[in-house]
Amino acid sequence: MSAMVNPSLSLTPTRGLRWAGGTMLAAVWRSIRIQRDRRQLYELPDYILRDVGITRSEINSITSFAGRDPSRRTRP
Repeated sequence: MSAMVNPSLSLTPTRGLRWAGGTMLAAVWRSIRIQRDRRQLYELPDYILRDVGITRSEINSITSFAGRDPSRRTRP
């Protein structure tokens, strides 16, 4: 049986540049999303934050994970 090569996974200079650009764009978008989420959470009153189970002092750390499960984070 011959090995099949997926052409979409081959790395060419053009494909590499598109990947790097996509990665940079994703990082910019993530930063924008984190700032937006923080702003929205800081605008909420404390009783609503308590209802969702967070305090105002946790907003920055919670939004830093932005889509990742913080409980899976390994501690040093």
